[in-house]
Amino acid sequence: MFDINDYGVGVAYSSYAAIFALCMVIFRRKYNSLLDPLVYILLWASSIIAFLSVYIVKRGLSVYVAQFLLPMLVFLGLSYVLLKDLGRSRAKQSNVILFSSLDIWGAMTFLALLQLLSFSRFISFARTYDFLTWFAFRSISRADYSTLERLLGLGSGMLLIYFCFYAIIIRKRFEAYAWFLLLSFVLLDTVSGGRSSLVGIFLGAGAFLFFHRREVEPTLVRKVNMLAPIGAIASILLMILVTSVTGYDLSLADGAADVLNRLIANADGLHYYLTYHAEQSITSSPLEYFKSVFGIYFKYLTGENYKNVGWQLNELVKGQLDTVEGTNFILPLQAIVFGQGFGQLIAVAITIAFAKLRSITPSSTAQAPIAFYLVAISYMLVVDVEYFVYQVIAGVLVYLLLRIALRLLNFSVSVIRSACHGGRARTAGNV
Repeated sequence: MFDINDYGVGVAYSSYAAIFALCMVIFRRKYNSLLDPLVYILLWASSIIAFLSVYIVKRGLSVYVAQFLLPMLVFLGLSYVLLKDLGRSRAKQSNVILFSSLDIWGAMTFLALLQLLSFSRFISFARTYDFLTWFAFRSISRADYSTLERLLGLGSGMLLIYFCFYAIIIRKRFEAYAWFLLLSFVLLDTVSGGRSSLVGIFLGAGAFLFFHRREVEPTLVRKVNMLAPIGAIASILLMILVTSVTGYDLSLADGAADVLNRLIANADGLHYYLTYHAEQSITSSPLEYFKSVFGIYFKYLTGENYKNVGWQLNELVKGQLDTVEGTNFILPLQAIVFGQGFGQLIAVAITIAFAKLRSITPSSTAQAPIAFYLVAISYMLVVDVEYFVYQVIAGVLVYLLLRIALRLLNFSVSVIRSACHGGRARTAGNV
């Protein structure tokens, strides 16, 4: 398994910090807060480059290491060129996003119900087992969820964050209700074994501040930036605590070591590929790339149970696996699987798509939720393109259900109001 101690902790984390600091300086005009998802992707990219750096120091440079490093440099360089500098002016958007109070309340309630539905199995689990066992729920019951439950839970989460922050920051309506929903689902996610509950909220908040940057007061962004380091520390401490409890016999020190390892474990797939000579067993071609991204969906049509690249890499380490388990399909792996020698083409394509998604602006209020959703998950194209596709399917599904639910809600309210007005009119006529 991946363990950064094999490469030298001191060198790994010092190079990690130096690379991240350099990226933050270079991209300082591209993000508008420390919670911006772009900051997260810079942190992620720094971990990949840091791993490759310590790998070169310990084991030397090879063709495959170079093929992993080049797409990261292409991504960072091209992103810098394509992403626009964020100006300091707060000129109003040409299309003002303005939801009615009814839409805000209805959206938060509908999305909260979908979230609650996605936690229904955990709620049943919690009624049977003791409190500490709750934290192991995800590892125990991972395979019990249906595809629909996963899609509804995944798609509703980020959209709920959007409407909650819209209510709190933009409209300043239903603020107590919005905070109640956010904190409730952070708590549910945590006690059911979610290590990154706070990270998800913070990334959602950062995406919201970026998406509505022309409407958000600069003083709020400054406050967020002041509190961001505290939030980062709280997130890490929560990860350590949940990891320790989930591991049963793990101490807090063990949990801390695991979390620190995870900071660079984003590169575990590269470690497996290089260490276990994956080039001998994993095919490289555009077709193989396509199958790794979409194979999970086409198996329902073809009947072929295709094992994606992450699954194949894990099998090189652990042997035959019967369930889906694997590393993320990160950009360097995408490049080498797409084709050794010309994999940088996919790195360029992914970077252009990332920049386009991050710059999406809705043409109407109705499009704002899905536009925000795509902006918020755009970084996943680089982190795990296969999971990005799954997120898009989930988001579009929930967005369409939300549109239907809000139309029905508005229609019902208009009918009730018409009936009430008609009743009052008849009463006035009789008088």
